[in-house]
Amino acid sequence: REIGEEIQVTPLDESLFYKDGAFSLEVARNYLRELSSQLVGKDQIYHQEILELFEKIVRFIDNNIENPELTIPLICENFQIKKNTLNYIFQTLLNETAFEYISRAKHNHIKKLLLNTDLTVNEISHLMGYSQPSSFIRYFKNIEGVTPGTYREQARGKC
Repeated sequence: REIGEEIQVTPLDESLFYKDGAFSLEVARNYLRELSSQLVGKDQIYHQEILELFEKIVRFIDNNIENPELTIPLICENFQIKKNTLNYIFQTLLNETAFEYISRAKHNHIKKLLLNTDLTVNEISHLMGYSQPSSFIRYFKNIEGVTPGTYREQARGKC
């Protein structure tokens, strides 16, 4: 393969990067290493840089998931990249925008808090940046079909 030769990459099935229903950085890393092995020279270096940046961004999101100020502009500022670049990376690797990834990661974190802690729904609501618990409950019910309290009870086998 020649340096700079275009490589055809088929659109990804986003489920490739998920393990047990959650995004797996290790699975994504393995896939990208495999893809990287097909590249040579500058293309390989560029690909590795993108992978490393992606990993840093995902770690940043995971480490700040409870921060109500976690936004696309904050990520772009922190990593000195443009919004289009951020979305290109996420769209290419996960077939979703950075905003969609953050929203899903926050929702998954909320479900973990409901299942693995004794925090009240109001405490989780405030922890995740909702000023009104009623907004949080409405958001959760819209996605899950049940209120956070009912979700917790059902998951813990109390219903």
